[in-house]
Amino acid sequence: MPRLSLQSVAHCNVNCSDLATSRRFYEDVVGLGVGAHTAAPPQDGSGFGLDGAIAWDAWMMNDHRAHTSPGAPVVDLLQWLAPTPTGAPLASPHHVGLARLLFWAPSIAPLRARLAESDGRILFENEGAIAAHDPDGTQVLFTEKPVDDIEFRGVAINCSDLAISVPWYERILGLTVAGTTTVTASGPRFVSPDEHPRVRVATLAVRDQGQMFELCLERWQQTPGTRPAPQHANHVGLFRLAFMVSDIDESYRVLLGHGVECIGPPVTLDMGPEIPIAGLRALFFRDPDGTCLELIETPTARA
Repeated sequence: MPRLSLQSVAHCNVNCSDLATSRRFYEDVVGLGVGAHTAAPPQDGSGFGLDGAIAWDAWMMNDHRAHTSPGAPVVDLLQWLAPTPTGAPLASPHHVGLARLLFWAPSIAPLRARLAESDGRILFENEGAIAAHDPDGTQVLFTEKPVDDIEFRGVAINCSDLAISVPWYERILGLTVAGTTTVTASGPRFVSPDEHPRVRVATLAVRDQGQMFELCLERWQQTPGTRPAPQHANHVGLFRLAFMVSDIDESYRVLLGHGVECIGPPVTLDMGPEIPIAGLRALFFRDPDGTCLELIETPTARA
């Protein structure tokens, strides 16, 4: 059975309760730049698994690589207008689903100062790393690395069973394991109310724009995942990770051939008047724990 032919990571979606507040945080505190604006008109919501007409307002937030590598992964800040936002980000660090955004930064000192002055709550700090909450409570982790400026470099996904999830991401998405380790969750990478829980981490690599984007699949050993991933597209917090593909219909056939749960067949989305493309074709599906993933077909410009 063939695997998906992923071109790159497109974005990670962060659903917001108030888009203006979240944009200020990711722009002024995190240090991302403002990119494309998708103000979607009302349209059918079945592709997202939602009933009736849907609408949203969103900003794509770029890191500094947007100037040299326009296809570098971005953070998709999105506020649902119809239906309105619901729920809250994962309350516990070991709940199953998308857990945190991973950034690289040349220095955490300026981030510490900006976080302290903002509404972002610092969760944990250690030499070379700092973790915080965004205004809605979505967790972000910054690690000091030799880069020129802030870079969006990965996501962490909590899993109920790595023996199931790792082969699934390898077999179906075609990702490769860059390394596995077991760590004690007392450092800045993890924020836990438990005393020294141990976490098994498998890092899967996506080669994107010549650089590495990491999917860190994590399994908490003493306190495994306690609820499924959020099931509704308008749930506040991290909801879906999107990849680019060249042929979404073939990708849909591959997923069905592997028995993957798809929310529906590929759909065409109207991204609003500011986006110069003739619609965007997307497909939403779930990993073994129900975490939502997305495929986006490389769009064509409007005639």
